[in-house]
Amino acid sequence: MKHGERLFCDEKIHRDIAHLLLQLSESDSSEIKVIDQIKIKTNEILDQLNVLAICKTENKKMVSITDLKAKKYSPPLENFLFNLGVAENIMML
Repeated sequence: MKHGERLFCDEKIHRDIAHLLLQLSESDSSEIKVIDQIKIKTNEILDQLNVLAICKTENKKMVSITDLKAKKYSPPLENFLFNLGVAENIMML
């Protein structure tokens, strides 16, 4: 196992994602159902990140790096959530 793979699997959120993807790959579900299941899991993770979001404008909630660090997540989880926030355009840099 490579170092990056070990870090990815050390966090519950990463194990949950990997488990879901493995289950979906072994199922005979339609592509639509697979996409729906991935969408549901993605929204669950985004909901966790949005808990940290604060209103910066009337229409947009943003997550600050300070708020993310204040939660004292493990470094791999913090990095994952930071990158997710950047990808979703809700992270204040």
